[in-house]
Formats: sequence, C-alpha cells, structure tokens
Amino acid sequence: MTISKRMAAALMAGGQYRTKKYLYSLGVNMYGQEIVQRVELDSEGHRAGLLRSVALWNASYYEWRLGL
Repeated sequence: MTISKRMAAALMAGGQYRTKKYLYSLGVNMYGQEIVQRVELDSEGHRAGLLRSVALWNASYYEWRLGL
C-alpha cells in the first residue's frame, strides 16, 4: 500500500487518518516495528471490521518526504 502525503501528515500529527470507508491508525506489531493499521467503518462511521496491518511505518522517511 502506498501512503499519500496527506495521510502521512495526518498520521504524524494525530496518529489517525479517516476516509469514508476506513480508519487508519499507527500501531506496533509483535516485533516492535511501527505499522499502519486499518479498520473498516460502517455507514454511520463506527468500527465494523477487523483491525488489519496494511504497511510498515518509517517515521524518519515521512519526516524527510514532508520536509519536516
């Protein structure tokens, strides 16, 4: 999965990014690596699905990419 600049900025600022269908958040996997997790939202905006790992998170790369 590719992470857009807008998503990276939102994850760095608040730890969450929301779309119509999914809520993305930062987490840690069993190896201690930071990951991006995704959970599906229902039509009312409540969590409806399982929490899934979708990407590894490298904060220093996104700081460089965003120019922070």
